[in-house]
Amino acid sequence: MITALCPISESILVEGASDSSLKIIRFPSPDLLLDLNEALDGYPQAIPSVPHSVLGKCSHRAVSAIDYMNSEVGLECVKLVASAGNTIASWDVLRGKRLSSYSGNGQYYACKYLNQNVVGACGENRALSLYDVRAKSGSKPVWTLDVASDNLYTLAPAKLKQKCSEIYLGGADGIIYGIDIRNSTHSLWDMPGSSFDTPMNTNSPTNAILDLSIQLDVMVVLRENGDVCGLELEKSRRESTLPNLPGGNEDSLLRDIARNGSSLAKQRLLFQRKVRLKITTRLNAAVLTFNDSLNILVGDEDGNVSTLNYDKTAKKLHPTRKIALCSTPITQVHWAPQGIYYNTMDTTYLSLVENL
Repeated sequence: MITALCPISESILVEGASDSSLKIIRFPSPDLLLDLNEALDGYPQAIPSVPHSVLGKCSHRAVSAIDYMNSEVGLECVKLVASAGNTIASWDVLRGKRLSSYSGNGQYYACKYLNQNVVGACGENRALSLYDVRAKSGSKPVWTLDVASDNLYTLAPAKLKQKCSEIYLGGADGIIYGIDIRNSTHSLWDMPGSSFDTPMNTNSPTNAILDLSIQLDVMVVLRENGDVCGLELEKSRRESTLPNLPGGNEDSLLRDIARNGSSLAKQRLLFQRKVRLKITTRLNAAVLTFNDSLNILVGDEDGNVSTLNYDKTAKKLHPTRKIALCSTPITQVHWAPQGIYYNTMDTTYLSLVENL
């Protein structure tokens, strides 16, 4: 069963599976897809992936997340990182070789490259952990910070001039946490319509954050209640200094919230659209930018994909388009050069859809 999916080029993707394996799959080239798309006459057509090679296994648990980064020197090395259980593993895709493997406390649900050598990971230990993937296998995280009151499902780096300036995390407690390691500050985001599970109110109902993505200074948030929200990054942030932030495990954002409840601030909401009444499994939201617009994809448990377009200049969210692609849950979606990549239980497809 496919549990994670990551495009690494226009026609090559990496699948993660429930048996902890990583597989490279291929699709036709963009030029061939363009010819196929012209012959479709607007009708969605699903093209199954072609297996290419098996990288190997991460651990004995299902792969929960995959991220990749091209080398600074062209395509001499395409690096990939994956989380599976409590394991973080890095790979050289072109050589088909595992480079390193690290173990943490509890299961990881998300991992992202923050730069060429540092990977951020989060999960059921409610903390942000940073790994230096140049370190030998078995090394501990170079830095860990207790963050949330419940499981963390997603993290998104905010980049300034291609460098990670801040890391945002979200999960089961419904709060978005911003961590600026370089400047030793943090920010806390109060999502509209949420109540929070903080140390001061442990019985509050929550609306879990399933996925985060940052593009064009807009944070796109997928929530458990089926809402896709867009928040303005710069004008929404309220920062507080966190003393001794580099100190590691002993510093907890939750203790800081308890001391200063005013850290939670309402955010500037750019758009909000419900794509489903309730989400009962982990889904992702794929975001593609074109000029000054955000194009958003979200799958669902009924085999549909919803597409949303937000024009940042006009400050307008266009009507949602829902496309029925299959009869099984679609948990992973990504934009393709000529359509949509999506997965069923055991196969990844490319849907050629006109006028997305």
